Amino acid sequence: ENTELTERVNLLQASIAYSQDEVMLARNLLETCSPDAEERQVFEGALLWKEKKYVEAMKLFGDAMNTIGYQADLSYNVALCFYSQKQYGPALKHIAEIIERGVRDHPELSVGALSEGVGGLQ
Repeated sequence: ENTELTERVNLLQASIAYSQDEVMLARNLLETCSPDAEERQVFEGALLWKEKKYVEAMKLFGDAMNTIGYQADLSYNVALCFYSQKQYGPALKHIAEIIERGVRDHPELSVGALSEGVGGLQ
């Protein structure tokens, strides 16, 4: 049996269970995956967030960013953890960084630009 395929299927089933708020089932399916799976760390963080363990979740998201590099979705997850703890300043800092990087890295999207004639300056 192809273990990589089995792991992908288990991650997919865990994602389905997570989306249906079946946290224990999702956690049990995740436990069958390799501890080295890149997605596992992020998934564990998401499960911790659902369990309202925000500090632990934030640590896993931060560790994932340190391992695989900056990703907007991971930074958003950290912001969500701060927001869930009513720490609005740090949450806003992460959201602002996501926007700034989006403007800088993807100028073709015109993020933050005013459109001429569409509610913008004329």
